[in-house]
Amino acid sequence: AVHARGVFIGVFLLTAVLLSTVFIWPVFPDCFIEGVGLTRFKIVSEYVICLIIGAALALLHLKRDLLDQKVYVFIAISIIFTIGAELAFTFYISVYGLSNIIGHFFKLISFFFIYMALIWSGLKRPYLTLFRSLKEKEKRLEEHNEHLEQKVIERTRDLKSAAHEFESLFNASQVGMMVLM
Repeated sequence: AVHARGVFIGVFLLTAVLLSTVFIWPVFPDCFIEGVGLTRFKIVSEYVICLIIGAALALLHLKRDLLDQKVYVFIAISIIFTIGAELAFTFYISVYGLSNIIGHFFKLISFFFIYMALIWSGLKRPYLTLFRSLKEKEKRLEEHNEHLEQKVIERTRDLKSAAHEFESLFNASQVGMMVLM
């Protein structure tokens, strides 16, 4: 609880400082200048955002086995449209221009796929969303159980064979003792 509180306070303070650089102290760089267009800061920032989102997509791809296949696809499509939107925002000349409109449509499509991934799958198929980890563990336990059953069958067969050999030796030794008597 102390750790979570510290993280919350840290994020709150960082957010307050960043917002202050925009609204209180005029140190945040301009992103758009009327009559000139986008500034270098805005364009570079959008590319950095695209790289970060692309890294998130790569990480999602590496961890795709932890998600339901449809949820993975919906989130991946959402991320791809978000990257497309950010790239579209690097080209606009006017806030009413085609590139800006395309960027906002891509954002809308991205949010739709987030909706599909989280809300739809969580409400329509909550058992898959909530119990995926449990199902995976159950599957691994069944596989392990089958392996153990196979081992028991092999050991039982080995024991029967050894018992048969022992019985044969015991009977042979009894015959030998009877001959000696």
